[in-house]
Amino acid sequence: NTLDLSGVVLGSTPLSDIESQLIQAGGLICGSLDVTGAAITVQECVPCDADAGTLTIDEASVCLFQGTTQVGAMPNGDIVVPDGYEVAYALSQGANLTIVALNGGPVFPITVPGTYLIHTLVYDPNTIDVGLIELGLTTGFDIYTLLVQGGGDICGAIDLVGATVVVNDCAPANDDCI
Repeated sequence: NTLDLSGVVLGSTPLSDIESQLIQAGGLICGSLDVTGAAITVQECVPCDADAGTLTIDEASVCLFQGTTQVGAMPNGDIVVPDGYEVAYALSQGANLTIVALNGGPVFPITVPGTYLIHTLVYDPNTIDVGLIELGLTTGFDIYTLLVQGGGDICGAIDLVGATVVVNDCAPANDDCI
């Protein structure tokens, strides 16, 4: 009954004009206004629909024959590739998932025995240059932390679990090696 707010124009009337009418700021009207307020940051959210899906390894264990073999995996059909995005496959080794090879498909030649993982990477070539991945240095975790799924701000996805394959150095006389 004592404060007339009809002159308030949303978006242009400063709070100080209203506060100046209140006793708290030297005015004559009993009332209170929280001039400080609570800060709210509003950001435009851009959905990230990229999903690397999962892979199934062709063979869980293979042998090197004459110093070489090939390992591969099959996508399980659960990958989501937004328009303009691309798919790459990474071969990693070790607990740090050190990337040792990149390929356009989930098949890799191997010449050294060990345990390997094949990962799917879904990325926007405008925000990630896979050519900058340093083989033997860059890890799957390095890529993961850049992506929204890992707390970063780049839309994309990597399957960190990957598909595991063990490559054994089987002697040629031991053809029954699994």
